[in-house]
Amino acid sequence: MRSLVGVSTTLYGIARCTMTALVVTCWIVACADQPDRDDAVATSDQSISSVWDAWRSVAQGVAGPGVTVTAFPIGGTLYNLFVATKGGGIFTTSGSPHAGWSGWTSVANAVAAPNTSVTALPIGFGEAALFVVGPDLGVYPYTGGTQTAWNAWPRVGTRAASPGTTVAAVPNGGGQFTLFMVSTDGGIYDSVWNNGTQQDWTRVGTGVARAGTSVTAVPTGNGLFALFVIGTDGGTGSGIYTSTGSPTTSWTNWPRVGSVVVNASTPRVTVIPDSFGKFTLFYVGTDRQINPVTGNADTGWTFWPAAAPGEARSDTPVTALLTADGHFALFVIGTNSHVYANIGAPQSGWFGWAEVPGVLAGAGTSVTAVRVGGTYYLFVPDDVNGEVRDTSGHY
Repeated sequence: MRSLVGVSTTLYGIARCTMTALVVTCWIVACADQPDRDDAVATSDQSISSVWDAWRSVAQGVAGPGVTVTAFPIGGTLYNLFVATKGGGIFTTSGSPHAGWSGWTSVANAVAAPNTSVTALPIGFGEAALFVVGPDLGVYPYTGGTQTAWNAWPRVGTRAASPGTTVAAVPNGGGQFTLFMVSTDGGIYDSVWNNGTQQDWTRVGTGVARAGTSVTAVPTGNGLFALFVIGTDGGTGSGIYTSTGSPTTSWTNWPRVGSVVVNASTPRVTVIPDSFGKFTLFYVGTDRQINPVTGNADTGWTFWPAAAPGEARSDTPVTALLTADGHFALFVIGTNSHVYANIGAPQSGWFGWAEVPGVLAGAGTSVTAVRVGGTYYLFVPDDVNGEVRDTSGHY
């Protein structure tokens, strides 16, 4: 297996990128092949300069196989982290790579199904709402925090999630969330949850998603959402399909995103909206290249060359952060299980992939990335025993 390779490309029109939005999500990997000599990341005068601290343990916390770290800011440079352990228990810690971390504490009696990650969103006053796929594949909400207590709420409806699926949740305000999941029949379903008051799951059109994948949900304003899933086309790759609407209106019936073909092992597609009703999608193709596509279902899609030459592991999605000037910082796990970073835009080019050295990512995960000012914070379970590790750095 080849490593992720980086060859610099000229990036026009970027002097310095400042991050203003964060996109979080992840999964992991196994594969410890070392790169050949000619696989090393190439550099040139156009290469982006980055400096990263050594990877450290996050209070000796350990994530279960195939589990991603979930993170959100709680003020200043501090974050809450959530992981599911090998036994399915849900644990949380708070802090930062520079300030240190509190000890991991249990979230009530919450238990997650194997290979599923915690969906966590802040609800104010230092508390969070969690949505977890349980061992019976039902979706279970929890609210609270380490400084108060955790409340376990009844199961959302009776429908089961597809094994390996993680719930997508979008806050609607006032403690209400719209939830999306892929069910055991491959259908995409939604439910509205509000502090224990819930609707049962309702199918979103007739679309069918590949087993074990997750829905990407993006709010588009006026109570509407754009959903993206990986289909069941089969073979070595699958198409991406999208639908727009809401649980209280109606949904478009899943047109395909052009001729996009996603690697058959990819668990989800990464989507970032702009302010003009369009989206930029990043996905790992059948050739393991990291590919962007821009547009929407109404105006059509524009397909761009790969984000600089490089290969990602097929079982990991791309993590993307939007910059203030409309560019993107990308983080992926290469085929040698190392973490790599890139910055640029489909329209203007990419600086090229550079390694964030010092860790091998565990099987089935991806990079979790957040930003404070000009500093990036990365989290990933390692491939030794799933120990959660962090680093910080800047471009």
